[in-house]
Amino acid sequence: ALITRIYQMEVERINFLLKSYLRIRLKKIEKHVVHILSTDEMVTRLSSQEVEFASQYLDILEKHFTKSFLRHLPEQYSSMDDKEMVIKPNLEEYVFCQAQTNVGSV
Repeated sequence: ALITRIYQMEVERINFLLKSYLRIRLKKIEKHVVHILSTDEMVTRLSSQEVEFASQYLDILEKHFTKSFLRHLPEQYSSMDDKEMVIKPNLEEYVFCQAQTNVGSV
């Protein structure tokens, strides 16, 4: 019974870690959706479900912004396609851990 409980706790811990990882990944996709979908290299890093999520999220975001305030701005400012306004991720920042030693290609 004790061994079974220990295994169950380990499964729950792994489950929690995986869900946390996926929540953080979706949060980053939401934060940088315009940059991700405009860069082929970034799109190839996503799964097909993540690409679908990002596309749908961007559509919803554009519709919301247009209805809320973009339609009231002058023409040159009423688009989300301006390269200067795109938030780019810091690719030098650690995701969730830092390797202690270089082990080559993993």
